[in-house]
Amino acid sequence: MGGRTKAEAGAGPPDWTEGCKRLSSAWTPVARYGFPAVWITGFAIGTLLTLARTLRQAPANPFALPLILAAIWLGGSAALVAYARMLKTAVLEGDDLVVGGFRHTERIPLSAVADVAVPGWSMDLVRVSLKEPGRWGTRFYFLARVVATWHPVTALQSARLLQASLPPGEPGRPAP
Repeated sequence: MGGRTKAEAGAGPPDWTEGCKRLSSAWTPVARYGFPAVWITGFAIGTLLTLARTLRQAPANPFALPLILAAIWLGGSAALVAYARMLKTAVLEGDDLVVGGFRHTERIPLSAVADVAVPGWSMDLVRVSLKEPGRWGTRFYFLARVVATWHPVTALQSARLLQASLPPGEPGRPAP
């Protein structure tokens, strides 16, 4: 794609050479698909191996530990899938925020952004709230882009970059 205009490139992904600013981390697909798949599979295999070992040893209650591990596996899997589903990719392209999931991309005008915040429990996660519901509801999350080395401020910088791009008088824009 490098250097072609949007008209030449068609309706594909944004051309990174035309003033686009990627806000989300390049590791978003790994956090969204790779890590949950590895953790869920690994914990399931570990639980089954524990069950097999416990049954070979024939203790008085052979299913106590495997049942606890199975409950942790189910709960952890549900939490990981919920976390992974909320992550999106975010690109600032002119006056629009281009938000992508696995199959769909939505172009959101910056005037439709109500607020940008960094939740206190995760400094690399950025929450974008919308005035009107979009494809993914009234808010979505993305992992902040890491530049050179990781620092907790990168999430804040991405949020502030997005806020600074809001039209004057918008609620999410910082005070001068």
